[in-house]
Amino acid sequence: MDIIGRSVPRLDGISKASGEFQYAADVLLKDALIGKVCRSPVPHAIIKRIDTSRAVELSGVRAVLTHSDVHGPNVFGAVTPDQPVLCHDRVRYPGDAVAVVAADSEEEAELAVAAIGIEYEPLPIVTNPQEALQDTAPRIHERGNLAHHIYYSKGDVGAAFGKADVIVSETYHTPRQKHMYIETEAGFAIPTRKGVEVYAATQVPFQDRVQISRALSLKQDYINVKAIDLGGGFGGKEEITTQIHLTLLAMKTKRPVRMNWTREESGIAGTTRHAMDIELKTALQKDGTILGNEARLTADTGAYLSYGPTVVEVAAGSINGPYRIPNTHVEGLLVYTNNPPAGAMRGFGVAQANFAMETQLDTAAEKIKTDPLKLRKLNALHEGELDGTGSLPITKPRFAETLTTIEHANLWKNKRAYRGKGKYPWLVRGIGFAAGMKSIGYGAFPEHVNVKIRLTGEGTYLVFLSNPEMGSGTSTALRQIAAKALNTTISRVQLTARDTKHGVDSGGSDASRGLYVVGNAILKAAENLRRKMTTTAAPTLRVRSNQLKLTSTAVIGSGKRLSLHKLARTRTITGSGWYSVPRPSDPLPATFSIPNVLFSYAASVANVEVNRLTGEVKVLNVAFAPEVGTIINRRGLVAQCEGGITQSVGYTLMEDMQVNEGRVRTPNFTTYVVPTIQDVGNRVILPVANVSEPSGPFGAKGAGELSTISVPAAICNAIHDATGVRPTVLPCTPERILLMLENVNKSTL
Repeated sequence: MDIIGRSVPRLDGISKASGEFQYAADVLLKDALIGKVCRSPVPHAIIKRIDTSRAVELSGVRAVLTHSDVHGPNVFGAVTPDQPVLCHDRVRYPGDAVAVVAADSEEEAELAVAAIGIEYEPLPIVTNPQEALQDTAPRIHERGNLAHHIYYSKGDVGAAFGKADVIVSETYHTPRQKHMYIETEAGFAIPTRKGVEVYAATQVPFQDRVQISRALSLKQDYINVKAIDLGGGFGGKEEITTQIHLTLLAMKTKRPVRMNWTREESGIAGTTRHAMDIELKTALQKDGTILGNEARLTADTGAYLSYGPTVVEVAAGSINGPYRIPNTHVEGLLVYTNNPPAGAMRGFGVAQANFAMETQLDTAAEKIKTDPLKLRKLNALHEGELDGTGSLPITKPRFAETLTTIEHANLWKNKRAYRGKGKYPWLVRGIGFAAGMKSIGYGAFPEHVNVKIRLTGEGTYLVFLSNPEMGSGTSTALRQIAAKALNTTISRVQLTARDTKHGVDSGGSDASRGLYVVGNAILKAAENLRRKMTTTAAPTLRVRSNQLKLTSTAVIGSGKRLSLHKLARTRTITGSGWYSVPRPSDPLPATFSIPNVLFSYAASVANVEVNRLTGEVKVLNVAFAPEVGTIINRRGLVAQCEGGITQSVGYTLMEDMQVNEGRVRTPNFTTYVVPTIQDVGNRVILPVANVSEPSGPFGAKGAGELSTISVPAAICNAIHDATGVRPTVLPCTPERILLMLENVNKSTL
């Protein structure tokens, strides 16, 4: 049976479900010290004095380090470094790291942190990005509060709006969403003769090594970063968390050091999804043809950049969606505030932009009295048409097939049966539709991927790569790809060495890229290895190499057979594979990462019930159609989609990292509400059939973020269908829905 397309169980599932698996915080080391961070309690201040004298005298304390112990630039950041490893002159949000300590125990480390005396001189703060753009606003950084600014135009926007029959204009707001993974940020470091080995809960080990090296002026050869498979990442573990602090402490004390953020520390110091204000204006003809789109997206990056520049670029680059819009002007602004830093999170700017655009299109469909799905079909991009930025022709846009798939879903075909009254008169039900697309990979960033496969002495295969498994199931799917390419069984393929010392850089676990990018590199490495294996076996079998082929356990040809374990004894045989991801020759002016070349598509139908007395919204059913090319692991795809839908329900209805005067008010599961299985209703996954991506491994594309794109707008459009009120602010809490219902009732009196 072909391994591709089968529902293979997660190969790490049993160990994780049983509790046998060791996450970063589970690893116990002999003689390991405990590391803790002393963080600023104030949102903006000059540091007048740091006194560590009391802390260093406490029992069990082995090191207390400040900025003076950082022998390097003392700055980190994934895109443009701007965040201090340890603050020296000022702090910019409550959570900024000022000092680190290492002690024999958790309690002694906490006492040492409390004993550090820091004198702050408060500075004015600004926490609203619109206010931060004003000339009179306090400056968070010397260069000003506008951290990044992009824009692009195509066509004649003024003319388009001049001849429009219908204009829809609205402002949308999306909140900070916290990753709230099961495993908080954690790791440990072990000093070596020249440097350090860092073991971390990270999505990007090679990028971590670059950041450690750069911040501390330490040669990369002296650093080995090993990624421990994660208990959830969602983008939050793409940025530096514990890694540089662990390196400092381990090198200072010459002892292993462990660090595990508390849930509250994760809530305060970890990154969030970017909150955005999106002003959107759309021009249409009365038949539904979209003439033009104007958008201004303002993203709150908090005190530091992290991935902010690329997030706002991807958001701005995707605001026009998979639609034919001949005239457009889009502006994206990234703004510094004294709020906690925002960074990468599943959906990476597209989740925010798509909510706005898909709500906008539903409003337009209502105005011109047409079916919302038909409106999307009418304006869907086709092969060869320019993308939303007007930069590149779209290749293989399977959006039309995606819309057709969801159109035939029971939830949409029989939508009348899912509307109307619930069990009680105050319960009303509605149906909502939305669609969208998500880019794959790093866009205009160069992306050169390396994978190696080695034949072992047991006649099995080791695949060397750098992509940690973070719960997505990608590792299982990559083993399926390798098994198919090597004509063997999945049990005879292992993934290994997610660290930097082997020099096998296949990038990180992010950007919906793992299956597509790394899968392609595996195919090339497997091809190289097969050629070497048959060439090596040919003299022994006295058969030309081109007449030989691989089976699961041997090289065979002309009636002869050489077992793989005997072949491996002749010499070490390793195949290497390089893959360069398709990318535009140049990014758009003043951008890092757009346009993108390759996309996956999705469409959603949501069925909700709204309590008109309390404002509570309950998701009853969701039908979701992902277009991801060839499906490698059907069970894995369904699990990814169901998880993404759950995360989308949280984003839409309840999740909001609330911040007041820069201080996080919801840092843990007691105060920050996430959905449970009771909140997400019945989920039906309907993969788009009979599609294949020619450039993908066995025709596959990425799927990791796709289910976070279209579901929020589908839920909000269903709320409107049920109640007549149109949510433009997320999350749709009971208080907000009730207020909207009350305002509608007042206006009709």
